[in-house]
This record gives sequence, structure tokens and C-alpha cells, in this order.
Amino acid sequence: MFPGVRLRKQWTALAAFVLLIPTLLFSGIPTVGFAACQPETAAWRHMQLGVVEVLNSKRQHIRLTARIADDRAERAAGFQYICPQLFHDNAILFVFSSSLQAQFHMRNVYAPLDIAFFDKSGKIVKIMSMRPAAWEKNGQSRFYGPAARFRYALEARVGYFAENGIEVGNSMLLIN
Repeated sequence: MFPGVRLRKQWTALAAFVLLIPTLLFSGIPTVGFAACQPETAAWRHMQLGVVEVLNSKRQHIRLTARIADDRAERAAGFQYICPQLFHDNAILFVFSSSLQAQFHMRNVYAPLDIAFFDKSGKIVKIMSMRPAAWEKNGQSRFYGPAARFRYALEARVGYFAENGIEVGNSMLLIN
């Protein structure tokens, strides 16, 4: 009936789409699966908040607020589906009932993370940087874990450990 109106709507939609793509590509946020991000999940809500304390390589006490993942469902969920904007101010301490040798993955995680693995005494055995699966060439997640056994793992935003002088061999998780 009004062909000019229909054409204008189509061009507006196309222009919005064309402007949105560069924003997503250059924002550092992966576009694969991003629509599924959530400000919280059931497992995220269930994790208790706590204060984690690490003695860094300069013998300074570094305190950070972290969610405590101490049951199977919480540990399995971690940062999955959580929106990347929340990664900067959140960390997760994974607590296992005994020492184990295991690996972590980054499926359904939308921003890179650093992870520190601690043995049962709190000594750091390994620190690794992890990339979201969507950022890998084949879209498949890599697996991340130390060769040694660990009892705790702390995930934080990329760069957090380096910025705070938290290093392998010279830093300790202080366990109450």
C-alpha cells in the first residue's frame, strides 16, 4: 500500500544490523552464543559470597570478594552463561572436598579468565589464562589444569593475579 514506508523500514533494519556487527566484533565480546548471557543463573545465585585472602609474593594480604563454589552443581556451572560485564568485579573460589587432578573448560563462558590452582596447604601450584571456547578457531573449548593435584581453584578476570603480585611458588591462599 505504501511501498516507500516498507522500503524505509527495511533500510533502517539493515543499517542497524550493519552498525551492530562492528560494535560486537571490536568490543572484545564474542558474538557466538552471546545472546544467551545472563546477569545470574540459578547456580550463581546459590553460591555464597565470601572474602578470599591471598598472601602475595610481597607478603601483602590481598582480599577479594568471591563466590564460593563448594558443591557439584556450583562447580560445574562456574561463570557459564554469565554476562562478561560481571567478570571484572567477580571471582569464584572452587572448593573440593579433597585434593584431585582435574581440568576446567571455558564452554559457555563469554570472556577470558585467569585461574590459580592451590594445593591443600594453600600453595599455588599453577596459574593459567583461559580463553572462551567461542574464541578458539574450531569453537571447541580447551581444557585447563595443572599436572599436580589441587584442592582449590580461584577464577578471576584476566590480569588480576599479575596486577596483585600473586605468583606460583611465592603466594598462598589463606585458609580459615
